[in-house]
Formats: sequence, C-alpha cells, structure tokens
Amino acid sequence: MKFSLVQKVLISVIVLFVATSILVSFLVANKIKQGFLIEQKRNIAEFVQNQAKQHLKKEDFQASSQGKNLAVFDKYKDEIITSEIVRIKIYSEEGVVLYSDEKELIGQKLFAEEPEELQEILEGNVVANIAKADKKENVYEKDFGQLLEIYVPVYFDNDEIAGIVELYYKLELLNTEITQSQLYLVVSISIIFLILFFLLYLILRNASKQIIEQATQLKKDIEKEKEYSSLKDEFITMSSHQLRTPANVIKWSLELLREAKLTQEQKELLESSNANNEKLIAIIDNLLKVSNIKPDYFVFEKENYSLEDLVKEVLQSKKEKINKKQIEITLLPSEKSLTTNIKNEALTTVIGNLIDNAIVYTPEKGKVQIKITQKDRGHQQFMVADTGIGIPEKEQKKVFDKFFRASNAIEQKNVGSGLSLYIVKTIIEGYGGKIWFESSNKGSKFMFEIPTTNTTA
Repeated sequence: MKFSLVQKVLISVIVLFVATSILVSFLVANKIKQGFLIEQKRNIAEFVQNQAKQHLKKEDFQASSQGKNLAVFDKYKDEIITSEIVRIKIYSEEGVVLYSDEKELIGQKLFAEEPEELQEILEGNVVANIAKADKKENVYEKDFGQLLEIYVPVYFDNDEIAGIVELYYKLELLNTEITQSQLYLVVSISIIFLILFFLLYLILRNASKQIIEQATQLKKDIEKEKEYSSLKDEFITMSSHQLRTPANVIKWSLELLREAKLTQEQKELLESSNANNEKLIAIIDNLLKVSNIKPDYFVFEKENYSLEDLVKEVLQSKKEKINKKQIEITLLPSEKSLTTNIKNEALTTVIGNLIDNAIVYTPEKGKVQIKITQKDRGHQQFMVADTGIGIPEKEQKKVFDKFFRASNAIEQKNVGSGLSLYIVKTIIEGYGGKIWFESSNKGSKFMFEIPTTNTTA
C-alpha cells in the first residue's frame, strides 16, 4: 500500500507527537514525585531536628547509655509520632540502636551490612528509602502498606552529629497528592498535544482537499499540467511552512528536557525523538528549497561579493557541529580575491550543503579541506574534500538523484533527507555551471565550476 506525501507527513507527525507526549508525561510525572518526596523529606528532617533540640541532649546518644534513657526517648517519641509517622528508632553515631519499640533490637548494630549508608548519614545527609517489609527489622511495618524510611542526623550546638533518628512515614496520603498532581499535568500535556495535532490535521486536510479538487479539474485537460504542477509546489510550500512551527516547538521542548536528570534509557529515548524531529525539520527545509527552485530562481545580484567571505560565513554557522566532532577545517583561498554575483542565497545553499555533508560523514577528528581557485578567465572552481566514509562505487551513479541515501550512510544512522546533493546539482547547472565528484573508502571530494560573473546583470 502506497501512501501520499500528505499521509506520510501526517503519519510521521502522529508518531512523533505520541512519542514526545509519552516521554514528556513520563518525565514530568517522575519530576513531580521526586519533588514531593524531597520536600517531605526536608520538612520531616527539620521537624525531627527541632524536637531533638527541645527534648534531648548530646549525652543521650552515647552508646554507653543504651537502655538508660528510655523514658527520655519515650517522651521524644510521643512528640514525633503522628498519624503519618508510625514509629521511630534512635541510634548512636556508631550505629548502635539506643531506642526502639522492638526491645530486642536495642544494643544491636543494624548498619553492619550497610556501612556506606551509615557513612552517608554521618556526613550530614538525610537518607530516605521506600521501606521493604522483607527486611528483618521491618516486621512491624507490614501492616502499614508503603512507608518512607528516613534517617535524620541529629545536631546540637557544636554542629557535630550526636546520633541518628530513623522514622517511618506512611505514603498513602502523599501518594494520593502525587497521583493527583501527576494526573493533572499528564492530562494537560495530552490536551495540548491533541489540540496541536488537531490543528495540524485541519491544515493538512484543507490543503489536501484543495489539491485534490484542483487535480480533478486539471486532469481533464493535458494542457493545464503546468498549472497543476505549480499548485502542487504551492501545497508543499504551504504544508512545509505550517509543519515547521510545531516541529521547532518540539525541538525546543526536547532541548529543555536534555537539562533534566535522566536515566540512560530516558536519554536514549530523548535522543531518538530528537533525531527523528531533526530529520523531519531537514525534510521540510529541503522540500521548501526544492519547491522554490524554478526558472525565475536563477537571478544575479547587482553587485559582486567575495567567495572567501561567503565560505567563512558558512563555516561560522556550522561552528558548533565542527567543534563537536573536532574536525580540522582547512580553507585554501585563491591567490587573488575571487568574486561572483550569483544569487547569494543560492550559492550559500550549495556551499552549505557540501560542507554539511562533509562534516556529517566524516568521523570525529577527521579533516575537511576547502579550496577556491580561478579555473580560467570566465570560471571559478570550488572543492570540498573530506576523510569520511565515502560512497560505494556501485551507488555513485545515483548520488545526485532525489532522496538518494548511500547504504553505508544509512547503516551509520546518519540523519538526512537525500535531497541536499540534488539541490546542489540543480542550482549549479541552473547557473550554467557543472559539478562532479571523486570518492573512495578514504573519503570524498566534490567539485563544481561556476561563471565568474553575469555580464548582462
């Protein structure tokens, strides 16, 4: 079953929207839960510390006094216990149990198998975990459902840790609040994505309807084929413009999510979503360029400009990509300044596409050489050579075809639309120039010639 361009774009957008909404919802829900737990942990730690300063002394936490201060600890416990805090244990700084409603635990070192956790607490950190009922000392917690087990270091005036208070906080009420907040935000995000998708669907449906109606009318007369082609280009341009905005919004959202603390699996999902979004944007941009290259596209500037300056501007715009891959760029300008009055936008597209391909298909710390020379009195030659993956010999005849992607490029999962070299060739030949290339498994070299100037301009 073959799909139309509109259907392909619509399917791609649906998949992208669904994947992004699921990812965003998951990350937001996880952030909300973490935020609630951190805030609750902080509040409980402050409460425990304040009550300790009011009812206890540093001497009460000495391991040698175990079992001697039960009355003091009982009074302290009564101040701590609430409907959410179900029980507490008190430890010396050596990890010895000084107080517990399980009398048999008093005097034991429950951190014997978890010395790293004890060390973290003694460094002044409040440690919190979801209590596991299968731990030997948690048999009393089995009737309380899910509990937040919190270890709070207790300080006195000299800021030295005197001991540790362990308490168990019931999560039923907090989980309800977390779930409600998560549900609210997830529903909000889903509604936003649905609205965006619905608006896009209406735009595509209306545009598609116009094309179908025009196509039906134009098929009746072969002489109106050019008019039909023009309308098709108009549709592509309009659809691409309409698609660019939501695609860029998604790109910005994914960039913001990169700053969040993610697991490896989440990072991989985020990178996958970002790569697909970049591919969609590249396709949209190239579709716009292809639709704009018509006979009236090939015009000349009123004044000549420097080719070397144009190349430097293109390289500056791609500085981030170059630095990221640590690629060595060498620009070999002509002995004398070369200029042209070919439309600046057109030549920027040509040079930008060739340099971009060289960067993309060259491995990290590779080399790219750019050379500008005077071929003869009427022509200039431009060359971009790289140390990339090259183009398989059997596929070289298709290099300038629409949507062509070399098999080795696809295997490396490089993002591309397969239109950049087609656009380059169309522009160069439209201005009366020519383009050719050489390639092997050690890299590729693309060269083109253009007229020095348009004498009729």
